[in-house]
Amino acid sequence: MDSININNQMLKAMESLNAKNKKSNKMKEAFNMQTMDWMKLLVAQLKNQDMNTTMDTNEMNSQMAQYAQVQAVQNMVEMQENLFAMNTKAYAASLIGKNVTVADTKSVVHSDGKKESQLVKVTGKVTGITFFKGKPVVYVEGKPYDMKQVMIIGDISKPEEKEES
Repeated sequence: MDSININNQMLKAMESLNAKNKKSNKMKEAFNMQTMDWMKLLVAQLKNQDMNTTMDTNEMNSQMAQYAQVQAVQNMVEMQENLFAMNTKAYAASLIGKNVTVADTKSVVHSDGKKESQLVKVTGKVTGITFFKGKPVVYVEGKPYDMKQVMIIGDISKPEEKEES
């Protein structure tokens, strides 16, 4: 019974990770759009200013400084993402030849016609690594799995129960 609960929790955690990844990408796209909108607004403001009452240079310098800060933060985030990607690739490569257990899902159709996803644990030796769209794909006994699916590295055996004396 506990095994089923743990499997269901792990399945929910895997689904949650995928959802958070998609949300992060959407937020990144929205941030880039806001930057472009800001630049368009600044250009329109400069184009349409009244020659008799031009834009305040202090305000313009302040806006440019804010834009520079936004760009610096974007560059820093990009560098951190690149560093994370390099670390992930190095970690994935270190798994070659090791025994791992990965989580996989399979769809089961019950007698009443209802479909359900079930967690399946696959154990085997990592035979290779590829990088698809910058993300490592782990091959366990020749079958590809996403790096996020790796649950256990090595052989985790249950401790033997001690006899009471």
